[in-house]
Amino acid sequence: MKTKLEIATLTYDYLMLLSEGYETGDFSPVFPHLAKDCVMESQWVLTPNEGYDAVVSYLNGKGDALKKTSSFPSCSIEELVGNINTVKNIGMHVNGEKQQGTVGLWYPTGELCLLMEQKTGDKTTGVILRIKLNDDEKIARIDLCMPELFRHRCFYTFIQLLPCKDASEKEDAMIRVSEDYYCELYLFLGMVDIDFDQYDDVNIPIEKWTKCLEYWKRFYSFKTFDEAYEDACGIDYKNFTALNESAMRNLNHNGNIIWENRVNGVHMVDGLIEWTEKYKKACNRIKTLGF
Repeated sequence: MKTKLEIATLTYDYLMLLSEGYETGDFSPVFPHLAKDCVMESQWVLTPNEGYDAVVSYLNGKGDALKKTSSFPSCSIEELVGNINTVKNIGMHVNGEKQQGTVGLWYPTGELCLLMEQKTGDKTTGVILRIKLNDDEKIARIDLCMPELFRHRCFYTFIQLLPCKDASEKEDAMIRVSEDYYCELYLFLGMVDIDFDQYDDVNIPIEKWTKCLEYWKRFYSFKTFDEAYEDACGIDYKNFTALNESAMRNLNHNGNIIWENRVNGVHMVDGLIEWTEKYKKACNRIKTLGF
């Protein structure tokens, strides 16, 4: 069974195929990855497309329309953050009456989605496309959603991580970590004397990698940044010294970014721990592939 971060990697690949479909009008590379009972639904349309044939027919029709009008949207892979984005003063119907209200949609932090945008004059309209995979790793659902319901950030620059055994690399276990977590990698790998490089490959002994994840997880166990800072740096107020000066330099420079990112960081480090637990007995190093 794939871990959460491995599923995210597969989701990214499928979203890239859908992105290319919307940008060229050719969705045929997506079709082999659709489940037979796939459902495609839009928040703007009451009737969903149900089943493989219906979804393929819709996507083919959409592709033809895009090519005919040359109205291809710009697309980007995005990471959902924060679990919920509340939209205030939105028009809605309650018991047949039009009212103003507040709506919100819960979503999992770290989920990857596709943001599509089109510009008409001075107005830009957007759609968030989300997918859900079944146990066979096929696309079971495609949902077109209001972007206002989500907080998201671009998932463009990233490193890749591979578990390795000596000279052998397990490429089918590859996962991606976006640049939004580079500050954490510089900090916590530095605490185990590994010089992380976002642009180049780095080989990390598995013992140091697991220790790095322990430090990362421990950092979030504190209620305040000051407590986390003092623990990570090994502050000794009696002698006015820091046991880990590298951590102190990192936190003095990027501490606020790391602390503000902790809700999303918890998701990431938990995913890395799950992935590491799956492969650590079969590997002796983790290799990061720079962007």
